Amino acid sequence: MATAKETLPKLMDIDGCIGCCIVDSNSGMMLGAAGGGSLSLEVAAAGNTEVVRSKRKTMKALNLSDQIEDMLITLGRQYHLLRPLASNDALFIYIVLDKAKANLAMARHQLTAIEREVVRQALEDYAGHNYGSLEKTLKDAEVAVQAARTRLDR
Repeated sequence: MATAKETLPKLMDIDGCIGCCIVDSNSGMMLGAAGGGSLSLEVAAAGNTEVVRSKRKTMKALNLSDQIEDMLITLGRQYHLLRPLASNDALFIYIVLDKAKANLAMARHQLTAIEREVVRQALEDYAGHNYGSLEKTLKDAEVAVQAARTRLDR
């Protein structure tokens, strides 16, 4: 998976970004953060974990078999976006935007693109890590087939 260290600068490049973090919704802990200024991203991560959990609980109670794409909280001067990762919905990206400087539609578009890149990288990493074991499994299968043929030929 693309690391938080690689992802956070891309998020900070979104126009109007005040701060961002990647959060584990199981624990409420940040895996990485950038920016924030006077805004405590640690407190925001813990609080927004409860928002994500609550929405999932409500969706379950309503028997909605769907996934959260993103969540938007609009304040007087800020937008707060939460986007669970498609590859691991226990993780979500949280970004705070200055309402006066941000283009919400563009920010959501960029956030989606960054999240997809994280997912793509995670899948590539997974495939790369498992290629060796798949190759070994295939070689083991070939050896087993050859051994079976040898026994049948006797």
